[in-house]
Amino acid sequence: MITHETLQKIDTHWAVMAVGNEKFRQSILQFSKAKLVENAVGEQLALHLDDYFDDEDALRRLAMAYEMVAIEGMQDFINHTDNDELQDQFLAGSRRAFEIYRVLENPKNDDLKFIFHLLHLSALAYCGDCWTDLKHIYDDYSDKIDNLSPDKITEWDQRILFNLFDCWVSLFKKNSWQDLTNITTAITILRDEQDQYENDYLMTDSNNENQAKSMRLMSLYHWAKATELLSLYTLQGEPADIKSQLDRHFKLAIKISGDVGDAQLEILLRWLHASAEQMVNGSIWWIARTINSKATQFISHLANQAKPLLELLPPQKIAVKELGLLDPAKTAVVVDMPTSGGKTLLAQFKILQAVNNFGETKGWVAYIAPTKALVAQITRRLRKDFSPIGIKVEKLSGAIEIDILEEDLLSDAKSFDILVATPEKMQLVLRNHKINRPLSLLVMDEAHNIEDENRGLRIELLLATVKQHYQSQANFLLLMPYVENARTLSRWLAHDRDAGLAISLSTSPWQPNERIVGLVKKQVSGSDWTINYQTLVTNPNTIHLKGNHQVGETRPIRVPQSSANLSKIVAGCGKVFASRGTSIVIAKTKPNAWSLARVLSNNMDDLNNIPPQIQLVQDYLKVEVSPEFELVEMLNKGIGVHHSGLSEEIKSLMEWLVEEEALKVLCATTTIAQGINFPVSSVFLQSIEYPYGKKMTYREFWNLAGRAGRVGQDNVGVVGIACDTAEKERELIDYVKESTGDLTSRLIAILKSLEESGKLNDLESMMYAPQWEDFRCYIAHLLNEKKELQATLNEMDRMLSNTFGYSELKSINPRLSEQLLETTKKYTESIAKNMGNVARADMTGFSVESIKKAMKEIDQLEYKLTTSDWMPDSLFGSSESKLPDLFSVLFKIDQLNFSHDDEQGRKRTRMADIAQAWIEGETIQDIAATFFDGSGSNEISKVYNAIYGKLANGGTWGLSALSRISGIDFDTLSDEQKRQLNLMPAMLYHGVKSEESVLMRMNSVPRSFAETLGNKFKQQVENRNVATARQYLNNLLDSDWDSVTSHSQYLSGGDCKKVWHILSGEAESQL
Repeated sequence: MITHETLQKIDTHWAVMAVGNEKFRQSILQFSKAKLVENAVGEQLALHLDDYFDDEDALRRLAMAYEMVAIEGMQDFINHTDNDELQDQFLAGSRRAFEIYRVLENPKNDDLKFIFHLLHLSALAYCGDCWTDLKHIYDDYSDKIDNLSPDKITEWDQRILFNLFDCWVSLFKKNSWQDLTNITTAITILRDEQDQYENDYLMTDSNNENQAKSMRLMSLYHWAKATELLSLYTLQGEPADIKSQLDRHFKLAIKISGDVGDAQLEILLRWLHASAEQMVNGSIWWIARTINSKATQFISHLANQAKPLLELLPPQKIAVKELGLLDPAKTAVVVDMPTSGGKTLLAQFKILQAVNNFGETKGWVAYIAPTKALVAQITRRLRKDFSPIGIKVEKLSGAIEIDILEEDLLSDAKSFDILVATPEKMQLVLRNHKINRPLSLLVMDEAHNIEDENRGLRIELLLATVKQHYQSQANFLLLMPYVENARTLSRWLAHDRDAGLAISLSTSPWQPNERIVGLVKKQVSGSDWTINYQTLVTNPNTIHLKGNHQVGETRPIRVPQSSANLSKIVAGCGKVFASRGTSIVIAKTKPNAWSLARVLSNNMDDLNNIPPQIQLVQDYLKVEVSPEFELVEMLNKGIGVHHSGLSEEIKSLMEWLVEEEALKVLCATTTIAQGINFPVSSVFLQSIEYPYGKKMTYREFWNLAGRAGRVGQDNVGVVGIACDTAEKERELIDYVKESTGDLTSRLIAILKSLEESGKLNDLESMMYAPQWEDFRCYIAHLLNEKKELQATLNEMDRMLSNTFGYSELKSINPRLSEQLLETTKKYTESIAKNMGNVARADMTGFSVESIKKAMKEIDQLEYKLTTSDWMPDSLFGSSESKLPDLFSVLFKIDQLNFSHDDEQGRKRTRMADIAQAWIEGETIQDIAATFFDGSGSNEISKVYNAIYGKLANGGTWGLSALSRISGIDFDTLSDEQKRQLNLMPAMLYHGVKSEESVLMRMNSVPRSFAETLGNKFKQQVENRNVATARQYLNNLLDSDWDSVTSHSQYLSGGDCKKVWHILSGEAESQL
């Protein structure tokens, strides 16, 4: 395993120190980094270095020195000796040597030298855990590689060598199944050609020469056999004894080449032997040996995809093989890994371990993601990978209520194995015991959100709830980047201290790619202006190149220098760097994001050929939003937009376009840092602040910055932060130097804030402040579970110890923990006076205080609500609807977060009217024109914000809660009335008006076609639920989709089916 300590140790090895003093060696390394950046982004960024150093010979000498360091440990690595120090030295030396050799000139004009150089470089990359950097190297030399044809070569040994070169290029690249299959074909052809070429090759007058040639051929034959075996193992996981067979053939090939005095071949074979060892170590088949049958099925599926996944990234390999990710004795595992380091695949292995252990218990896995967009993305990924092996994946809507269709889903033991949801939704499911099956594993993605100011306490209390109710059966897997106290977290969640496991790799030497982080500033020259890039010293370390470097040409955005503000600067950067892959340009607000997209649209040309992926999304937008929607035209230029003022479906399609490499620039807001899960080439930020002035935490910034650079494609990711004043420059220089630090409980943070403001002595009254709302809900839940005050008080200390904050507080500040305990007991005593309200709070997710407020407001209505008032037809379709009055109640409940709506006088009736229009099927464009006085992008964003930010969250949650506490006697209702009442929030969430259309929307059918398709589903299927709806959709023929979309001017049936495939994750679209 390569560590920073190992790398530092080899820097003092005698071979390295012999190159020169430390300052000289640092200059060489800095020179290699500068060459790397210049090779990667030289077309976009003109480097002007303060410290000029140019000595290619020094580079080569230092690379050779590090290679000597590696060779010292090579045999220990290959032979698996007990000398771990030398094995680590081999890996670290290989890494350092590769990092320098990769920037040296390749001998392109000599075919043989080129072959040996490239194979040697590739072997170093594998041995140094840098193989993800190889793809772009091979892309750079693709023309040269393609022109190296063995067909024109008649010398038998050269013919073998050229063919083996082709084979190893395929092994190193692993682009496709077919490429690897061709290796076996190539070796078979060589065997067939042996009779044709061998005799002529050996026909010389000298016996000594014949003997030397014979031995060279024997060496090459053993190499060829090892190559064939390695390719078979890479594809199929066989033969099982691959390592011993590779050892045999490589050792014979090495010995023979050494005996014949062919030092060049001998050295290359030694490196290829070591790299073959690394390939096997990282192979998914080698990992499969230690897991289970489900995992083997899963791996077979991954290996047989069009783009096969055959090898684990280095941190994935370390987590599974060396650090015990799948150790069954570890009940709580916290994985701290670099952004884009492959955490999801590790979660999948852990899930398969849990599923394999279900047995007769019919257990289930909870997968929690912080945002609805990420829930959708994770669901698509899991379905695509797990459906072929019979594992069922379902997701819950983001609404903070459980509708009747979700009730049906949760109560059916056969409906799902994995359930994906937001923390708020999963908390409601678990606290109300909606699933009568054992929870086997809880996976929490982006778990660093436990310290988030708004949601952190809620997430912590969700984990505490699982500890409280499910710890005897449930294991935990937390995934996060850049957390220094992962061990503390794992011990908190584990069944006992020894059962916790922290896998901390965020700060390991391996990163998805190199990265530069810097300031982007306007440089004025007369009436013209340019953008300067200044790299920064950061923590974690990134490449620092002293100097001011120019981004693109003069005036990258066509505006005078007086108008070149921060927005224009980041837009210019996005435009320039888009030529090397998708750039994300981050704005502070949604209107800023639209403005950035407009600036880019005015300064970028239309794509020469609009990719079919973009055409599909454009047609979808024309149907779902409007043909005049501004984003449609922007996509012609490869410009996308992604923020909370768009639907979850549109955001998902934007993410899909990035994954498909169809977008040039994606304009987004800072909130994307909490939800994206895809890599891009570059990231440029207008500001490090969220709206309302709150700064990104260091962890959030690095999580976003870590997306810059795509694994296996970009060897250098670029991050830029716009800057326009000296004061801001100083602030940003200090900002990126700060470490992410320990993850802190939000509970402790709140108490610390009270202490600093001198309010800790008044903790009893402060307990009723909004920041304590989630904590109060948790206490109500504990009391409702116990049903009896004294029993709750007696166990309060134990139950609070399930929280991360209280358990830590007992160790670091016993006095404060005691104060919190006593205050909590007093609060518990106060709410226990009305256990009915406690039960209502636990049932709805409201706090007791919100329950009291809601019931008071309902009592003050001028009429008594009846059952018919709550029926969807009356609530959403009647002129006598009570919806405006119900919204007047909701607006007074602070917990629902309606406080930022527009002026008080209009919001009550307008929100109700928007809800009715949404459910009646009015288009987004019409709703924008009716309620927001326009149909432009900003107005459409306001509609989506009203629907997805207000109605789909506070609206559905609030109406569901009010219906349960409004005095309706549920026992007197018919089953159909109960079903309609419980369906009401789902109709509001999805914007449709029937149960069948809700089922279509739950299965990702576009809203425009959900009613029509729902009606067909109702007519054709008797047993209707989420699973049968998905099966129905999967079985639809193209003609069925055509009949549904026949009224659409823009989206054909086939295209609608493709969109459904993308959004649902049921299958990969074929475009």
